[in-house]
Amino acid sequence: MASELAAPDELPPPNRSGEEIGRHIDEILSRPEFEEPPRTLYERIVDFVNELISETLGAVLGGGRGTVVGLVLLALLVATSVAVWVRFARTMSRDPDVRDTGATIDERRAARDWTSEADAAAVDGRWRDAMRCRYRALIARLSERGVVEEIPGRTAGEYRHELHRALPVAAGDFGRATELFELAWYGAAPTTPSDHDSFVELSQRVVASVPS
Repeated sequence: MASELAAPDELPPPNRSGEEIGRHIDEILSRPEFEEPPRTLYERIVDFVNELISETLGAVLGGGRGTVVGLVLLALLVATSVAVWVRFARTMSRDPDVRDTGATIDERRAARDWTSEADAAAVDGRWRDAMRCRYRALIARLSERGVVEEIPGRTAGEYRHELHRALPVAAGDFGRATELFELAWYGAAPTTPSDHDSFVELSQRVVASVPS
């Protein structure tokens, strides 16, 4: 095998300069499939809190007058974090689609079933429930078409990253739809008919982007 390899002095000279190769690599890496997906609201909040903690600890460990200020900021940060988590825990509810059998099992349903439930919730004016069902319907529909793999326990962020790789053209619409769902379901934000309609429009655009 080694005898079949050409010696370095027998190789043909390169027909492209290093600068041309570098430009070509930059063009490839600038394509949508290689772009970092936009971070969700939850991820941005986590980043902000982590940065604030780092700066506060830096002030505390730096000594001097900054120590007192840092300790005050750290105490306020801890109190705020506790208050946020307490409120978050109170707004959480048990998912009726999870059965208690000793392990967490998420019951999969067809997209049409989730859509029917979403329609019923919308008629009753339960916009938060409708948003959740629309999101589950979207995931089920994308799974049925082979775009994402519906796995029990997966987070919205994980689905967002998978779709970005599999269908980059729809990454923006899916990201905005995911943020609407997270605000409504996990953030307990007031959900309006306008939010619901926006999600439906984004969902339709995502599904329409799937190659037939």
